[in-house]
Amino acid sequence: TDGIVGNSEGRTHIPSGKSEEAFAEDNNGEPALTGRVEFSRDDLGAVGLGFYAGTYNTWRREGEPVDEQRNLRMLTLDVRAAPGGVELTGEAAMAWVDVPDGLSELFGTRQYGAFLDAVYPVYTGCIGQLCDTRVLAAVRLERLDMNMGTFSPSGDRIYDEQTALALGLSLRPNTETVFKLNYRYHWQRDLLGNPIRLGGVQAGFATYF
Repeated sequence: TDGIVGNSEGRTHIPSGKSEEAFAEDNNGEPALTGRVEFSRDDLGAVGLGFYAGTYNTWRREGEPVDEQRNLRMLTLDVRAAPGGVELTGEAAMAWVDVPDGLSELFGTRQYGAFLDAVYPVYTGCIGQLCDTRVLAAVRLERLDMNMGTFSPSGDRIYDEQTALALGLSLRPNTETVFKLNYRYHWQRDLLGNPIRLGGVQAGFATYF
């Protein structure tokens, strides 16, 4: 919906375009096209290619045009594999967004993001009476650029991007319970390229009853 641009983030932000009202009434009456194809083999893994294309803004009311029609297009590539017992999961996405005239430098018209997870079982066996226990080590690398382009007329690069690294350990005493401990560190730059550093520890617990 219009929230892709009209949001509290102050940038092009595709998640802000989601709305529960879309299940009751579409904001522009234009159908979107989406799909995904996948190639997979048990011995190699899987590669998938997905896409989305559609109009996101409210460009007419009661059948009368009130704005220009603006589109969102996305292309994604995802992979799964397990070489040498390491479970690899990754995805990369590219988005092209039509934004109102005059906002194209502050609100990105091109964005991309990608992540890669690597998980390896470092221990499988018994801990006390729990003989279905697994200890997993994980590494996650993320990259996000919210505004690909340059400022005019200077030609300076537009930033608004971040890179993140996470290291984690998971304890699974059974298939339905997990304890997690992660450390994450972010290298960020604002729109003008000023550096920001963030780091933190995350702990979690989940189970099914």
